[in-house]
Amino acid sequence: MEYSPRNFISRGSKVWEFNPTFDIRFTEKECEALPPVPGGPLSYQATMGKCMKHSREPNVDFSNIGNGWANRDIQPAEELTCDYCHFMADVSHIAYL
Repeated sequence: MEYSPRNFISRGSKVWEFNPTFDIRFTEKECEALPPVPGGPLSYQATMGKCMKHSREPNVDFSNIGNGWANRDIQPAEELTCDYCHFMADVSHIAYL
């Protein structure tokens, strides 16, 4: 399903999937060569995944790495949210998480 803010998304629908054409996953060796950043392994999402907002009660579940699933019905025009803790090994440096 292609996401549009005008679409109703039913619980259990796949909302996002890692796409190697647009999304970049860095290896551990490549990460080690970068300047230090908190959190752990890095990826860059050029697709709609980069527009997700954080929520402690998200409507999209990313606990299965590489996929995002609607964990409840999402109404048209409702913002897509995720828990940033699913992407970071250490969130202790982010006070609001």
